[in-house]
Amino acid sequence: MLLSHLTIAIRSILKNKLFSCINIGGLTVGLAIFLFTDILANYERNYDTFFDKSEQIHVSVSHFKPGGPVGVPSAPAVPSATAARLREIPGVERAVRSFDRPFVAQVGDSKFYQNIRFFDDGLLDIFEFDFISGDPATVLQAPTSLIISDKVAEKLFGSEDPLNRIITLDGKHDMQVSGVYRSLPGNSHFTNSYISDNPFDMGGSVEALAQLTDFDTAGDWQSISANDVTYVLLAAGVTPESLEPALDQLLATHFPNDMTQLLSAIRLDHVSHLNTYLEDAIGIPIAATKLAGCGSS
Repeated sequence: MLLSHLTIAIRSILKNKLFSCINIGGLTVGLAIFLFTDILANYERNYDTFFDKSEQIHVSVSHFKPGGPVGVPSAPAVPSATAARLREIPGVERAVRSFDRPFVAQVGDSKFYQNIRFFDDGLLDIFEFDFISGDPATVLQAPTSLIISDKVAEKLFGSEDPLNRIITLDGKHDMQVSGVYRSLPGNSHFTNSYISDNPFDMGGSVEALAQLTDFDTAGDWQSISANDVTYVLLAAGVTPESLEPALDQLLATHFPNDMTQLLSAIRLDHVSHLNTYLEDAIGIPIAATKLAGCGSS
């Protein structure tokens, strides 16, 4: 019976070649699209989920009022002074700022451009970095300390021990390598993100940033930078929705008038949204453009 049906099907295909090719081609394309979107959805859902506390890790997000000068409805960035007030909210265990800044770095006679991310104390309480060398408890304590990825360590120092080696920034600031961590996988905003085109290969403390530039560690309420992120670690069982009244109060009480006229709300989104936050704004799957070769790698 099965052989008979198969024979009839083959004969029908051979008899109507064009029609059969159109049907088979359409089915093939449909299945390919289905498989691609399934892979894409799994890829996006798993961004940054390998961290032990991933369910508790969020980022602060500014929601903008419609009709304003900002072209997107929201952005995962808030004024840099916000973190100190976030730490006062019950249910928030850590609020850590990240600032991405470019420098001209030098090792020996070799000079190169290098983006460095500077963090508040508490970064390693939120994210677990696998340190190959250096003590995680102290690697970011000194304002002259830098942590680097194993890839950068190999690039700059080869097989030599990178610990305590000097990296000079902007030709006048000598920084010392205090730790080397394993490079993070590709499904992390530290490696591949529309927030920053630069993977996280080198980092320091906010105090180091203040020493290198005129940065005020207290931050300000007047500006929002897309390259600066405020991470928030919530206590177990605490949801972002439960903190919305406190966030509304923070906006109303501490933000200056020009910012309250611009912003409709401050909210917390899961850290995995750093990969896809533009999707709602422009209606195109960002990871799809990456896979198609149109996005950053």
